Amino acid sequence: MEFLTTRDYRRNWLSECHERFTDMEYDDWVALLTEVGFELEPASGPWRNDWLVAHRLSVGATLRDPGTGEGLPWPDTHVLTVARRPV
Repeated sequence: MEFLTTRDYRRNWLSECHERFTDMEYDDWVALLTEVGFELEPASGPWRNDWLVAHRLSVGATLRDPGTGEGLPWPDTHVLTVARRPV
């Protein structure tokens, strides 16, 4: 995902590669935030922007299972997190 989300930044690709956005999945964020005392709102969760998949990610790229070569579904592209510290 890091490559797919930065591959179009031709002018500043090297600097963009120093940023990391997709290292953690939603469950990782939940664990981290609850461990330090936050409560997540029910509206929080991962989601996939199908427009982004259709118009940016899948243009020139495909996800495949390394063992079978079968196509894989695109993963979630975003996480909406609403976390509150209890008073």
